Amino acid sequence: MSCEEVQTLLEEGSRQEQVTAHVARCGVCAAHAALLEQLRGLAPREEQQARGWVSRLPHPGWLWRKPQTYLPLVLGLGSLIAGLSALGRGLPGREELGLLARAFWEVTGLSVGEALLAASRAAASVWGSGLAIAAAGLGLLGLLLLRWVGVKVRA
Repeated sequence: MSCEEVQTLLEEGSRQEQVTAHVARCGVCAAHAALLEQLRGLAPREEQQARGWVSRLPHPGWLWRKPQTYLPLVLGLGSLIAGLSALGRGLPGREELGLLARAFWEVTGLSVGEALLAASRAAASVWGSGLAIAAAGLGLLGLLLLRWVGVKVRA
C-alpha cells in the first residue's frame, strides 16, 4: 500500500492489519497516525461540551460602544452621499464621463461578442451547424441589445 492510501485509511479510522504493519515500517505514516490521535483528543465528545467551549469565547461588548467601530461605515456612507450630491449638481467634465461610459459599453460589447463567438464554435463542434447558427443569431441580438443600452446610457 502507498503512503497516501494508508493515510487516507487512517483518517477514516481504519485499523486493518496492513495499515498497522505499514505504520510500523514508515516513519511518515507513523507521524501522521500520531498527529491524528492528538487531533482526535481535541475534539469535543458531546454536543453540550462544544456549546460550552463556544460560550466561553470572549464577546467584547465594549467593542460596539467605541466610535472607531463605526468609522469605516460612516466614511463609506459619507463618500457615497458626497458623490451622489456632486452628480446631482452636475460635474465639470461631463463629456469625459460620457466618453468613459461609451468606452465601457464598447469593451463590454466586444468581450461579450468574443464569448458568444467561442460558444457558437463550441456548439457547432458538439451539436452541429444548426444550433451554431442559432447561437450566432442570439449573439447578434445580444450585441444589438448592448448597443441599445449604451445609447440609452449616453442619452
